[in-house]
Amino acid sequence: MWQPQQPLSEAGYTLITYDRRGFGAATAEGDMNREVDDVAAVLDYFGFDKATLLGMSQGSRIALRVAALTPERLDRLILQGAVMDGSPATLEGSEALPMGTYKKLMEQGDFEGFKSLWSQHPLIAYDRKKAPELLTRLLDNGRPDFPFGAPR
Repeated sequence: MWQPQQPLSEAGYTLITYDRRGFGAATAEGDMNREVDDVAAVLDYFGFDKATLLGMSQGSRIALRVAALTPERLDRLILQGAVMDGSPATLEGSEALPMGTYKKLMEQGDFEGFKSLWSQHPLIAYDRKKAPELLTRLLDNGRPDFPFGAPR
């Protein structure tokens, strides 16, 4: 997902990306309730006491949790498409995410149906146009962690 940001490393920034549970090459099942600890473990592994944390979509939810639970670990927080735990979705019309439909498809094990519906959503239009090969790799990368997204 973050491959297009790799030039930041060439510009002198330290850029750390990792595969979240249930994504990429990660072997752990998706579990958003453990991901604050995962962020801390990544920072500790690389020897950072503090970092600028960027989160997008579900990653922004995790970033907000990190900020709330361990604010001393952050210099800055950058969020895109952030949703706070417990907040209702407020988008309406063509940008509203059919979360109930997504969840139903995932619970039924219809991952292909989920990926097809999700990839056609208007919020993904930019990705389809500007980075179709990246979007294809993301969608072909196994089962998304959608059913694991609700906090306990």
